[in-house]
Amino acid sequence: MRAFYPPRLCVWICSILLSASFAHAHATLVFSHPEAGAVLNRPPAALRLRFNEPVTPLVVRLVDPSGGVRDDVRVSAQNDAIDIVPPELATGTHTLSYRVISADGHPVGGTLTFSIGKPSGSAVASAPDRLRMTAIWLARSVVSVALLCGVGAVFFLIRAGPVQPAVRKRLYWPLAVSILASGASIGLQGLDMLDEPARGLFETTSWRAGVGSPYGGSMMIAIGSAALSMIALARSPGPLAGILSLTALAGVGLCAAASGHASAAKPEVLMRPAVFAHVASVALLLGPMLALAGFGAARGDELRAALRRFVGPTLVCVVGLTASGVLLAVVQVESISGLFATNYGWILLAKLALVGGILATFTVNRVVIAPAGRRGSPRARFWSARAAPFELALLIGVLLLTAGWRLTPPPRALAQSTRTLHIHTDKLMAMVDFAPGRSGANRVRVELLTGDFGPIEAKEARLALTPGNGAIEVLTRALRRAGDGSWIIDDFNVPFAGKWLVSVEALITDFDAVTISENIEFDR
Repeated sequence: MRAFYPPRLCVWICSILLSASFAHAHATLVFSHPEAGAVLNRPPAALRLRFNEPVTPLVVRLVDPSGGVRDDVRVSAQNDAIDIVPPELATGTHTLSYRVISADGHPVGGTLTFSIGKPSGSAVASAPDRLRMTAIWLARSVVSVALLCGVGAVFFLIRAGPVQPAVRKRLYWPLAVSILASGASIGLQGLDMLDEPARGLFETTSWRAGVGSPYGGSMMIAIGSAALSMIALARSPGPLAGILSLTALAGVGLCAAASGHASAAKPEVLMRPAVFAHVASVALLLGPMLALAGFGAARGDELRAALRRFVGPTLVCVVGLTASGVLLAVVQVESISGLFATNYGWILLAKLALVGGILATFTVNRVVIAPAGRRGSPRARFWSARAAPFELALLIGVLLLTAGWRLTPPPRALAQSTRTLHIHTDKLMAMVDFAPGRSGANRVRVELLTGDFGPIEAKEARLALTPGNGAIEVLTRALRRAGDGSWIIDDFNVPFAGKWLVSVEALITDFDAVTISENIEFDR
C-alpha cells in the first residue's frame, strides 16, 4: 500500500505558489501623439509613442488613406518613447501600426488611427494571427511541462540509485521533446517580434530575430539543460551523472530568470534570484512525483526509500519556494482586485481551482481510500495506486495555465497608470505625466521639446495648476531637472478631483519665457 511522504505535500504546496516564471510581459502604451482617433487641422511634424517602460522598435508601418504603406519614415527610440518622423501626410485617415520589444525581451504591438483635415476610409488593421499565437502557447506549454518534469525526474532518479535501461529510455522522451519545443519557440519568438504570419517560420529572418532576443537566450539555456540531463542518464551511475543532473537543474532556473516579466520586475537584483529559486524548486519537487507516477510499479520500494532520503532537502526547498512564490505573487498581482479585474488574475484563480482538485484527491486518498486499502480492499488499492498519476496530471494543468500568461499582462503592468497631458504649440511642446494621475499625491514628470519634437535647453521650469471651479488659488511649484533631461516634482499634491488648467512655464533664455496651458481632469 502506498504511503504518504512529505515530498508529495511539498509538491502540492509548490503548485499553489507556482508563479508565471515561463510567462512573459507586455509593455503598455500610455501616450500617443496624435491620440487614437484624433482629427488634426494640419499634419504633425512628428509622431510619438510613449510606453510604461523602455522599449525598442521592431516594426513601424504607416498606412496612408489610399492603403499604401509609407516606407520613407524615420524611427528613433529613447528610453520609453518612440519618435516617428513621417513624410508629408495627405488629407484623410492614416493608420500607424507598431511592434516593439519590451525590457524583458518580449514583443507587443498595436495600431492607432488619426486623420488630417477630415476622416476618410483607411486600411483596416489585420487581426492577430491566431495560428501563430496558438503555436506560441503550445510550444511554451510543452517546454514548461517537458523540461521541468524531465530534468527534475532525472535529478531524482539518479540519486535514487542506478537508472534501469527501460526507465532511461522513457526519460529520454520528455527531454527530447523539450529540446524540439525550445527550438520551435525560438522561431516563433522571431515571428512574433516581426509580426509575421506562421509561414514566416520557414524564413531565416525570423530565426535570426528569435535567436538574438532575450527569450531566445532562455531557450538556448533550456536546450542545454535538457541535453545535460540526457548525458547524465547515459553516464548513470557515477559522480559525473550527479554533477551533470545538478547543473541541468540549475539551468532550468537560469532559463526562467534570464527573461520574462517576473524576472524583469523591479528590483531585478531581487526578482531574478527569486525566479531562479522558484523554478528550480518546482523542477526538484516535480521530479519525485513523475518518478512515482511513471515508474513506481517497477521500483516502488526503491523510490519510496529515496523519497525518505529527500525529506530534509525537500523541506528546505519548500521554504525557499514559499518565500519566492509569495514575493512573485505580491509583485505581479499587487492587490486582491487584480485577481478579479484582469485576465491574468482569472488564470491564477483557475490554477487555484486545479490545486483544490489536488488537495481534494489527497484528502480522499488519505482519509478514505488508504485506510480501506490497509484493510485489504482490492478496489481501494486500485484507486490508491492511481492517485499519483492523477495529481501529476493536475499539476501539468497548472503549468499549461501558466503558459497562458503569455497572452495577458500582469496587474503590475496594468497598474502602472500615468495620466499624460500633451501641450503642443509651434514654439514649445510639453508632455506632462501625473502618476498615478488622480487626486492626492502625484509624481510629475515633464518633458520639454520644440514644436517639431527637437531638444530644447531650458534654464528653469515651473508647473502651475489652476482649479476649474476657482475654489482655491493657483498651485505653483518649481520643476527640478532630472538626470535623463526631464523635469520632475516628486510630491505634487492635487487637492481634489475635477477639471484643472495645467500650465508649464519654461525659461528658455534670460529674456525669453514661454508658457503653455491645457486642461486636464483628475479622478478620485
